[in-house]
Amino acid sequence: MMNTRCNKMIALVMTTLFVACSADISVTDTETENNSPVEIDPHDSGLYVQPIENLNSDFIKGADISTLLQVEESGGVFYDEDGNPADAIQVLAEHGVNWVRLRLWNDPYDVSWIQDVTGYEVQGATGAGTNDLPRTIEMAKRAKAAGLNILLDFHYSDFWAHPGQQYMPDAWVGLSQQEVEQALYDFTYDTLMAMENEDVFPQMVQIGNEINSGLVAPQGDGLTSQNAIALLKQGSQAVRDAQAAVGKSSKIMIHLADGGNNGTFVWAFDAFTQANLDYDIIGLSYYPYWHGTLAELQFNLDDISAKYKKEVIVVETAHGFTVEQGPDEGGNIFNSDSALAAGFAATVQGQATAMREIMNVVAQVPADLGRGIFYWEPAWLGVQGAGWVTGANNGWENQAMFAYNGQVLDSMDVFWKVSQDTSVEAPTLVSLLEADIEFEQGDDLVLPNQVFTLYSDDSYRHVNVSWSNASSISTNTAGEFDLVGSTIERGEPVTAKVTVTEKVVDENQSILQNFDFESGQLEPWVISAGTAGLALADKAADAYSGQYALHFWSTSAQSQSAKQIQTNVPNGRYKISAWIMGESSAQSASKLTATSGNTTMDSDIVFAGWANWVQVELELEVINNQLSVTVDIEEAVDSWGNIDNIQAELISPAG
Repeated sequence: MMNTRCNKMIALVMTTLFVACSADISVTDTETENNSPVEIDPHDSGLYVQPIENLNSDFIKGADISTLLQVEESGGVFYDEDGNPADAIQVLAEHGVNWVRLRLWNDPYDVSWIQDVTGYEVQGATGAGTNDLPRTIEMAKRAKAAGLNILLDFHYSDFWAHPGQQYMPDAWVGLSQQEVEQALYDFTYDTLMAMENEDVFPQMVQIGNEINSGLVAPQGDGLTSQNAIALLKQGSQAVRDAQAAVGKSSKIMIHLADGGNNGTFVWAFDAFTQANLDYDIIGLSYYPYWHGTLAELQFNLDDISAKYKKEVIVVETAHGFTVEQGPDEGGNIFNSDSALAAGFAATVQGQATAMREIMNVVAQVPADLGRGIFYWEPAWLGVQGAGWVTGANNGWENQAMFAYNGQVLDSMDVFWKVSQDTSVEAPTLVSLLEADIEFEQGDDLVLPNQVFTLYSDDSYRHVNVSWSNASSISTNTAGEFDLVGSTIERGEPVTAKVTVTEKVVDENQSILQNFDFESGQLEPWVISAGTAGLALADKAADAYSGQYALHFWSTSAQSQSAKQIQTNVPNGRYKISAWIMGESSAQSASKLTATSGNTTMDSDIVFAGWANWVQVELELEVINNQLSVTVDIEEAVDSWGNIDNIQAELISPAG
């Protein structure tokens, strides 16, 4: 059951665009069905890339180019290595890219709920590619002409769909569950038939986008719910029926975010297996600055490919080539902290190395079940008019694989260089990034057994080290000392400076112990019995600073606290503060509270969303040498948050 507007749109595509494809070559039902591939024409930049041994010739080196039309329409121009204007798709193909991924929104015009996401009204086209069916077919034709295979990414929404944002298409609002299932089936089937009529039937189809929280909300809320799985089955069946109708094959992908989180994938795909969901490929989003280490990604890929006997693809990934501000002058998602979290420098070389390492992880999946990767939006230039929504900047320009002026970056060489049948020398240690070690006079001399280093491929590595002259350094005397050692694995020399400072009593130092949770333990914080799921988070992306923070989340109404009591506290006026990041699903009643004697002060906890840290603070007079500080979580279901750096600092001593 399709709505009138979608039927009209698909009919329009099927009838009016048919002539435009008359010059295309007929396709077969294989992954090499497209026009003859563009010849890979390496313009060797000299960029360092280690080839991947025995990499399959059909390994997917894909690119999501969904914003390309809007970039071009907004004046974006692309250039090859020699500075000549060039078609971005041709440039990608010439550098070894062999697939494109194209997202599809149902009806990205006058979207009723878009203000809930943007904070302002958007009339007409949504922007960010405005990826309706005619525009998707237009890009698919260009990709096919360049010899590239096509992955079609159904969002089943009128605008961005990702975890926590899976709005139902406006045309389906008010339909019953059964009617929504039929509408999803019809939209999927009719879209594929329209693409077949234009000779661009996709070789792979993605049923939903980053569906960790479900799809087509509210009917499909809860990924493992009966309703969500019913919707997935309708999408899958529509693909199979379209394949049968046209006599072609197309693999079906189910796609989740957070690719380093094995627990999430096992939870979801266990449910899909039990429900006998028909699919071929598990797709993962893995951004190395958000989704865990390469080792965690490797474990997850190895585990789920073996457990479910499915091929796996990292279907979204990226890394920044700079942290310098681009032409759109908006705040970019990727910054210096992102580079450190990812483990690769924010350079062209670092971008190439990051992609090489992710491809290598996928290629190492046993039984040849690691099929490849897709780089997300390598052609999203920061030109005015091509933002993430109409009227905004794009926030992604420094993660493109074209420079701010549109010229292809040397990092794009990674796609062909990983397949070279040559050997290159291993990267070498360039420098220690944290070469200074500080102690306070009288501290125990505890030296790190690992150092954080930069290698010649612009990768950051934690390397085991042995110190040869540690016995000559004493913390009993203030001063500076040279520390000498070598890496254990390769014997590379390393040096560091040890500084021993005079012991000073700092009145502004927090009197709370383990205030930043960097001990890796909760003590001396006492967690009450409760329902907020308060626990220690061991992930730099979840911490305000360092590696650890206090985290809460629960599917139940939440009530729980974390408390610390300190005695022998010098009397005086204190500032008590905490850094908070998270989201309340309803009216928050959470508070930061401090008590001394009979006096209690509190401050409301404020949540501002992911990665937006807010400092909550209050002041209190300590009068009995005792201070109690409590974080009280009182939230509705599915609220979540992280708390870090809970401090109590002396402002002024008691008179």
